[in-house]
Amino acid sequence: MHLQSIKMEESSPMEEVIMEHERSIPRQPRSRPASTGLRRSTNACRRCKRKKIKCYYNGETNQCAACSKSCSDCLFDVPPDGVFRGHAYVTTLEARVQSLELQLRATKTRRAESQMRDSLRNSNAHGTTNIEPNPTTNTARSHAHQDQRNAQQPVDWSGQNRRPVRQESSFQNNDVGNTTDDFSGNLSGNLIEPSGEPQRSSSELVVLNMLYNSAVPSDPDIDSLPSLPSSKTARKLVDAVFLYVQARYCIVDWAQVREWHRDRESLAYLSNDAPIASQTGAYFIWIIYAIGARFVANPEHSSEAYFARARCYLSAVMSLQNLETVQALLCLVQYYFRASEPPIWHLVGFVLRLCVKLRYHRKDTSQNLDAYTIELQKRFFWCAYCFDRCASMLSKLPFGISDLDIDVETPVDIEVTCTDQEKIRELQVKQANGESSSDEGAITTMTAALHHLQVYRIRSRITTTFMGPNARVPSSSDVASLLSELDEWKQQEPHQDSRPLPHQGADRVRANYLQAVLLLIRPVLMSDTVDPDLVELCVNFAVDACESAKTLSLNPQTHADRITTYHVFYFGMTLLQCLAIQPTALTPRRAHHAISSCLSALAIYARMLPSVAPFLHLFEMLSDLFVRNDHASGEYPVGEVRRVLNKIVSSDPSETSGAM
Repeated sequence: MHLQSIKMEESSPMEEVIMEHERSIPRQPRSRPASTGLRRSTNACRRCKRKKIKCYYNGETNQCAACSKSCSDCLFDVPPDGVFRGHAYVTTLEARVQSLELQLRATKTRRAESQMRDSLRNSNAHGTTNIEPNPTTNTARSHAHQDQRNAQQPVDWSGQNRRPVRQESSFQNNDVGNTTDDFSGNLSGNLIEPSGEPQRSSSELVVLNMLYNSAVPSDPDIDSLPSLPSSKTARKLVDAVFLYVQARYCIVDWAQVREWHRDRESLAYLSNDAPIASQTGAYFIWIIYAIGARFVANPEHSSEAYFARARCYLSAVMSLQNLETVQALLCLVQYYFRASEPPIWHLVGFVLRLCVKLRYHRKDTSQNLDAYTIELQKRFFWCAYCFDRCASMLSKLPFGISDLDIDVETPVDIEVTCTDQEKIRELQVKQANGESSSDEGAITTMTAALHHLQVYRIRSRITTTFMGPNARVPSSSDVASLLSELDEWKQQEPHQDSRPLPHQGADRVRANYLQAVLLLIRPVLMSDTVDPDLVELCVNFAVDACESAKTLSLNPQTHADRITTYHVFYFGMTLLQCLAIQPTALTPRRAHHAISSCLSALAIYARMLPSVAPFLHLFEMLSDLFVRNDHASGEYPVGEVRRVLNKIVSSDPSETSGAM
């Protein structure tokens, strides 16, 4: 500043005038090529580099201005913007576009669900209002889905059989809208559908409202969703579900699942705007992975992560309200068998009501369906039946449907992937005539599931006859007759052959047998006066059940779940009931060994499933009374202990914590 002030002082007035004039003249911008398509290149071309001039690249002519003016070749060592565009670059851009599309759809879904939650809160605050769904929309969507299925060419799976296109009965197509209406009104209760929302969103919320105790979960972060497992891992996941679940329940059309799985690359990442038939395939791919991840070591992603992917397509399958919807719900039941707090009873009631609505519990007299479709309907209804009996017996709640209301035959014993219409029809005719629906001694992929169904039907008769407010106490002849029937069932256990077929091990079959036996004898122990012979019979079965439970829990192929734990707990409770009635029914050594076996099995399951630990603690507390007294003390609290044991055995598993 000092030097500048000195210079200004030395300047003459004329110089100041000249300088002021120069400052008032506007500066002209530097000359630049006039073409509007030109831009300065990040990297100059070879000619401009050589001449050391500025390089202005024209994207329209793919030349710089200087080379274009001199009619020279414009060559770059690297692209003008410095980015190489090879195959990897294109792949990166495609992945980025796909990610942005998924995020955009997730944003729209969250906005729609936020509006739904606001509507729910408003309806709960001002009283529940049920808005009728649009049956025309559902019916049209169902017909469109059927037209898509009929247009597809069957895929040859094994090289011999070709899967036929399934037929849907006219009843199903005509009653789709009413089915959704009944479920929305009867099961959701406080769930409404705001105007303008598609029906399939409401269907998803009906299910999720039950599953999450009226709380609709937010949509998962797209970036957190898993990618497809490798082909090897995917094969292991599907095979695990097929071998383990199919040995007990037929939850899906395996011929169709194999077709979907072969097309998994094209189905797995579909958007919610894709055809419903394609979204249905995507749902079953991911839900099968979610179920299989609970049985396989190192499934690449967790079962919950696979399930999050499956949930993205749940609304599409729920909108159909047909055979695919029944399968989707059966898969949900199977998945939630091993959840921390499974909503099994509500979910089973939902799928069973859908089966009843679609008339799967009745014989098909219209003859409008092909043999394969009829067989699938029977398989899925009886699977829902087994789930219903299992959940109701454990929760001490009524069955979803009475055995007297069922007249449909059980499935025929044939390979689950067999689609030969003539062969299936031939076996169905034999079954209707009272003949055997399978080849003598032949083992198929349906044999184990049919054997499992038989024991559930026996247990259903036991529960209906001897339990409930108007039930009678089984007599000795009742016990002998049903025990004979159960013994016959156990002797019919399918034997494994060299093929990798769905099969339950001998330990599991014996456990199912003992569950049915104790279910039969347990009402006897609840009565005021008990036949000593029946007590002795029951205590021996209870000891066998406890020891069998320990053996099964130590088997590395046994997968822990809450239902198995409940059964082990009730094995031990039945043992203690017998000892409370007749303390000398067992020697102290044998009683201690049986109690220790039950404690060991419960401890193993509690380590795998911490949520079942209260059952271990409760049984340990009650069994201490018997071990400490050792049947020799005269201060045995028979009356009080029997009252507590009877209350626990007749209560829902969720109520056992109150007994502690």
